[in-house]
Amino acid sequence: MSACARSRERCPGYTLVEVVLVLAILGLCAGIAVPRFANSIALHRAEAAGERLVVDLTLARQQARQSSASRTITFDSVAHSYSIAGVAGLDNQQATYSVVLTREPYNARIASVDLGGNNTITFDGYGAPDCGGSIVVSVGRFQVTVTVDAATGKATAN
Repeated sequence: MSACARSRERCPGYTLVEVVLVLAILGLCAGIAVPRFANSIALHRAEAAGERLVVDLTLARQQARQSSASRTITFDSVAHSYSIAGVAGLDNQQATYSVVLTREPYNARIASVDLGGNNTITFDGYGAPDCGGSIVVSVGRFQVTVTVDAATGKATAN
């Protein structure tokens, strides 16, 4: 038997009220932090999907210049994906380069494609685009607009 149990003295420890109060404070802090964390993740995913699209547009433009042959990017707003004809995929050298934005790590979707009335953009053998326009990708309530300059073909995300 401990010394506290043998005597009538009060032993150091926490009361039930103190434990419940600490748990309530922790629950309140978690209730504030979790939605902010979820919004932060969604914003990061939208920005990452936009940057991936910029990099892939730049890849198609450079591939067109290097090979002196046109490269076409086709956007599928239903499947939330795009593919680059004439460029081998990263995981399979025989397949066409394609990206499905609804998969990890992006979990994004293509909200809209405005490329002069169609869903394709073609870079000629000099890297010049046949049109300019914008592609909007979104995750939750966050959106990133990727703009392709009609004169240079340079893509930017904002």
